Amino acid sequence: MACSMKRLRFNVPIEDDEVLTWLSQQSSVSVSLRMLVHDAIREHGDGDYVTKSVKRDNKAKTPKRESVEKKVEVKSQQNSATDAISRMQGLLDN
Repeated sequence: MACSMKRLRFNVPIEDDEVLTWLSQQSSVSVSLRMLVHDAIREHGDGDYVTKSVKRDNKAKTPKRESVEKKVEVKSQQNSATDAISRMQGLLDN
């Protein structure tokens, strides 16, 4: 019994050399693209991939916890320096 197929079409900009090169290296573009889609579904779910990509990229670019820790370290260094200067001025005044 033959497998039924649905024919789809997609466009690639002529300037997108990376995608065009990859496509030209595939022995079966159809099978390769289906494998990529299955991988994306397993990794990111079955929703709109463009939306998921944008959310994923934004999360990777904002490491809030690290920034807060760095700011705390800088403030503690500034306080230590201010304390040291105050102590030195106290010694000079005496």
